[in-house]
This record gives sequence, C-alpha cells and structure tokens, in this order.
Amino acid sequence: VAVVDTLGAGDVLHGVLAAWLAAAAGPDRRDAEMLAQALAAAARVATASCALPGTRAWLAAPIERPGPG
Repeated sequence: VAVVDTLGAGDVLHGVLAAWLAAAAGPDRRDAEMLAQALAAAARVATASCALPGTRAWLAAPIERPGPG
C-alpha cells in the first residue's frame, strides 16, 4: 500500500479488533488463534485506510472489510 495519510489508522485498527472480539461466540472462542485472526483483519483494514487522504475517505473505497466468520 502506498501510504498517503495515517491519520485515524490506529482508531480503525482498534475498531476492527473490538468488532471481532465482540462478535466472538463466547469465551471459548476467544483463544490465541481467534485473536491472531482478529489482529490480522484489523491490520489489513487499518493498512487500507492509509491509502487515501483524510480520516473518512477510505470508507467509500472498495476495500476488504473482513469480519469474523
């Protein structure tokens, strides 16, 4: 990714991570593997958010928005 603007990338990372953890099917699903998947997804989305200027411009861009599954 060609980095254009990192403003808000940390917020995006934390938001995606929180969404994954909230969507987990209970404490038994909150293991190291699920955490690794959640962190990887959060990093992908946060990285993609750096490709466009501004804190909201990336929301309209066609990027992967992974969720737990």
